[in-house]
Amino acid sequence: MTKLPQNVQTAVDAYRAEHIKFDELAAAHRGALDKLNGDLAAAKAELAAASAATLTKPTPASIEAEVQLARKVKEIDEGITAQQGRLSVALTSQSSQLTQLADAAINAGRAEAHRYFIENRDAKLATIEDAKYAYLSALVDLHNMRKNARDIYNDAVSQTNANRAEYLSKPYFEDTALFYRGGARQVHGISETEIMRAYKHGQILKTSVAAGRKV
Repeated sequence: MTKLPQNVQTAVDAYRAEHIKFDELAAAHRGALDKLNGDLAAAKAELAAASAATLTKPTPASIEAEVQLARKVKEIDEGITAQQGRLSVALTSQSSQLTQLADAAINAGRAEAHRYFIENRDAKLATIEDAKYAYLSALVDLHNMRKNARDIYNDAVSQTNANRAEYLSKPYFEDTALFYRGGARQVHGISETEIMRAYKHGQILKTSVAAGRKV
């Protein structure tokens, strides 16, 4: 992972810290809501039992118990509604804060990314231009070496008996295939595919370089 500039890292850390607080707050509110739902389920069970008892034996005590439990169920139900509202408000508020912090970190990242690109692009392009010039110059040197080799032979022929050259074997200068691969390594030529793979994907094929090269 890329090491972030300090100002970007600080903004990211602020977002992460706030996100932890957001998660803790959400967990606390949801925990309270879960407890209320549990209390409601228990109260409803008690109310059902009390209602059944009142139907069986309607005494002042059983009626009062049923009334109290009905009131309790209503109060818990109202508490759940209130807690759901608190949860919603809390999450909305924290979510807004998280959004602001995320925007600040992303904006800082964008600015630093642009600055970094501008500061380094020309140097990288200059390195590529130097490498291209060196590569083409090396090909010219190869061409000149082959020409010099031919000239050695041709001069030897022209300065002696050219007719004898017809009866003697001529020197063979192996050509260098710069584009044909045939499934093997091609370490002297370079194709558009190789260029685009390196430029677009940051990859170098093992068959594009000599064995042992780090890719």
